[in-house]
Formats: sequence, structure tokens, C-alpha cells
Amino acid sequence: MRKITYALSIAFLAVGMASCAKSTNRKVSNEWKVVSYLKTESYQVTGAGYSNSTTTNIQETSFTQQFVSNDDGMVVTTNYQGTVNAHMFSIKKDGTWSMIRDLTSDTGGNSEQKNVTEQTGTWTFVGKTKGDEFKKNERILFNTLTEKLTSTQSNNSTVVSQFITNKTYLAGENVQIFTIKESKKKELQLESVNDVSITMDNGSSNINNESVSMTLQEK
Repeated sequence: MRKITYALSIAFLAVGMASCAKSTNRKVSNEWKVVSYLKTESYQVTGAGYSNSTTTNIQETSFTQQFVSNDDGMVVTTNYQGTVNAHMFSIKKDGTWSMIRDLTSDTGGNSEQKNVTEQTGTWTFVGKTKGDEFKKNERILFNTLTEKLTSTQSNNSTVVSQFITNKTYLAGENVQIFTIKESKKKELQLESVNDVSITMDNGSSNINNESVSMTLQEK
């Protein structure tokens, strides 16, 4: 049996008040292109000598991704890079949103892998809670309801394999809260941080850290 304790830092807990910005439905609702996206993920088992991390950096036309695993001192690093074909985020006034991310990775030789992620869901501003330090409309909750991943492997421009994965979620099952760092008429900067620590009876811990920051500009 294990004893579980959670140390949560979801979006707003890791961002100081000075860096936050209020917004409105009118300013958030728009057809956006993602011009900068940085996601870092790490997992560590204390006492077991194992950890891994993933860093994804997507700019307007290119991206890099790095995977690092450390198994008791044996470190393996894998790097990918490629082209951004499309990265769009649509936030609508009716409380719905959709996102498409289309990336092509160079896998060596004349082969390439194209990954297209499509998501839809609902969004709302997080209301002010008694005792917190945030004002109205400083945080946005994105609720993901559907997710589709299409992965296509090609060689010499000929498709050799394709895999399609569809997922659906109940409301509240897949939620991410972003802090608004900057809100302008034609630009929106968002940040999310989620840290979870699970402590076992033997004293070891499983630690998960995730952070996402992205800049959206009007199409």
C-alpha cells in the first residue's frame, strides 16, 4: 500500500501577480496562429535512479523536440526537428475552441513523419475564489472534449503507413488552466504549470512536472 500526497501547482500558483493580465471575452475570442510554444515535461522516481524529460519547442516555421532518459546513470538523448505546416488556435465567443497542429519530422534519408493533432473543447474564464490573489478574467480554463492524432510515415513521398487515434473526454476529465501573461488586441500570451508529487510508503516519490507557455497572434 502506498501513501499518496499531492503537491499541486496548477497554472496560477506558480506565476506572480505582477506578471498576470486581465482580459475580456472579446479580446480572447479570435482566430489565432501559435507563433511560439514551449512545453517541458519531466518525470522522476526518487530513490530509484530513474528520470526522463521531454522538451518541445515550436516556432512559426520550425520545431525541435528532445527526449532524455536517465536509468541509473545511463543517459539516452533523442532529438527530432522538422517543419511546422500549421499551428492554429480558434477561440470562439460561444465558449468553444479548436486547435490544429501539423508537424513534419525529418526521420533520415528520404523518409519523413507527419503528425497532425486536432483538438476541440470548451473554455471559460476562471472565477475569482475567496482567498486567492487573482482578479476576474486572469485565468482561462480549457476543457478538452475530443482529440485526434494522425501519424503518417512516408518514404520518397510515398505513404508507407498511417495510424489514426481518436479520443473523447467527459467534461472536466481533461482540463488545463492557463494564466494570462499578456492580453492585447492582436496578441495573447498564456502560461500553465502543473506539478504533482506522489510519496510512497517507503519514502520514495514519483514527481511529475509540466509547464507550457505560448504566444498567440491574430491570423
